[in-house]
Amino acid sequence: MRGIAFVIGLVFVTGLFAEGPRKIDLNGDAGRQVVVDREAGQYLGHPTTCLLEDGRTMLCVYPKGHGRGAIVYKRSTDGGLTWSERLPTPESWATSKEVPTLHRVIGPDGKKRIIMWSGLYPARLAVTEDDGEHWSEL
Repeated sequence: MRGIAFVIGLVFVTGLFAEGPRKIDLNGDAGRQVVVDREAGQYLGHPTTCLLEDGRTMLCVYPKGHGRGAIVYKRSTDGGLTWSERLPTPESWATSKEVPTLHRVIGPDGKKRIIMWSGLYPARLAVTEDDGEHWSEL
């Protein structure tokens, strides 16, 4: 009996994925596109986002350049539909040479923090304990 159930399950799963993964192209669907930032003649890409616990506020960091350059920081309070102007950043962010990343952590003291890491030497690290309102160098 187990052999029959396995064969039926295998046929079902194989048939389910026979068409391959579903692909979505948003290139021609401007209504589903969100522009986080734009600057004439400047490459802005490689964003890293962090969704806060409220489920709506997002932080976004990215380099002003192709994989390297000053780190730009923006915030959305509506789930990423609209974005703030560029926000102040710690001084070391201006000379970053790597794409930044954001990491939510909980310290041994139970304190919730977000760490910004840009790792190419010299590494840039910053921490916020108030969901990105203020950043301090690490």
